[in-house]
Amino acid sequence: MSSESSGKFDEISEQITEDRGALLTALSRSDSDERSTTELRREAGIPSGSMSYHMQTLVDLGLVEVVGETDGEGTIPANVYSITSLGQEFLDSSHWRSFPTYDDIERLENHVSSLEDELETLKDVVRRGLGDDLRTIISEEVEKELEQRKR
Repeated sequence: MSSESSGKFDEISEQITEDRGALLTALSRSDSDERSTTELRREAGIPSGSMSYHMQTLVDLGLVEVVGETDGEGTIPANVYSITSLGQEFLDSSHWRSFPTYDDIERLENHVSSLEDELETLKDVVRRGLGDDLRTIISEEVEKELEQRKR
């Protein structure tokens, strides 16, 4: 990578917010080369009110381009975007730090919840196991004490 590209990527990195990063990541992970505003918004979990602002910034940076329109969720057509070669080069560069998508975060939250449930189950097992052990120890100590009193 040339130092010119490196300098350009430094400037681009300063403009990549979490939302823009999520949109760029969603576009790059697409099964097709093109995604509509609606699809990107849903996948990245971005409010509809800020989509055009973020997408226009990505277009202005040269990372994505508008390649068409499709029927939107109402009367206004939705833009269709594609990642540019500069956008892909930026994603492949060391300047890029990947932002998780909404789906990534949801999967992680579900995984954490599952692990928390498993931890509670294991705690219960340990408590029950310790309870049995303590009853055995107490029982043995009581028996010893009773035998000593008989003598």
